[in-house]
Amino acid sequence: MIAIALIGRQVDRGPDVLDLLDRYIARLESASDAQEAEMLETINDELSLDFPFDRNVEKFIRQRAVAYRLGRERIATMLVVRALILDDLGQVVRCDQDRFKATEMGIDPDQVVQEFPDDIECLRTLEQAATYLDTRGVVKLKQGKVASARQDFDLAITAIEVLNQSFAGGIQNSVMNEGGRFFRESRSRELEASVLYHRMQLAEEMDDQEKFDDDRRRIEELGFKPGPWLN
Repeated sequence: MIAIALIGRQVDRGPDVLDLLDRYIARLESASDAQEAEMLETINDELSLDFPFDRNVEKFIRQRAVAYRLGRERIATMLVVRALILDDLGQVVRCDQDRFKATEMGIDPDQVVQEFPDDIECLRTLEQAATYLDTRGVVKLKQGKVASARQDFDLAITAIEVLNQSFAGGIQNSVMNEGGRFFRESRSRELEASVLYHRMQLAEEMDDQEKFDDDRRRIEELGFKPGPWLN
């Protein structure tokens, strides 16, 4: 997500990236709140069953605490990322709010920005993330987790679109030679066709004919024929 945001803001995808970040942060916050509630409930249940204090419960508490802390740190980092996008879009009040909230959560926004990956690392991450999300989406689809699979496919497509725009926007020109760009661009098109095919299968399962036809058209425009060879 960080790579999508950092490259996306350079290729004029700010509003799209902001929408993704809004939904992503909301999910993180929801999961963190649920985790805290689950943690407290489970601890209370365990403590009510054992006396004297069970060392296994102490270990469980530490694990939950670590997981909760890491989740909060992730939220804080994504708030800093979103603040960058909001600043680009001139939404100063929301930008300041995100930076203030991140600071309250124990991180230094300026330090976080300095530690963000450079363009080369972001471009590499985009391709890897798209591949991972596509694979995970396929697994979820087979498990019947349709809504979650759709999120993975949609995010994978966004990552690829941002990657493709980096070719047109000249970012790739500064980090690799012509042969490398051609190879990466060809791989990117093939990956996009593969993700679209998987999302097309999902649309078929959901009886969404409009989305099915749209993804089929996009695959053909990329120069591929929809079929299992795109798996």
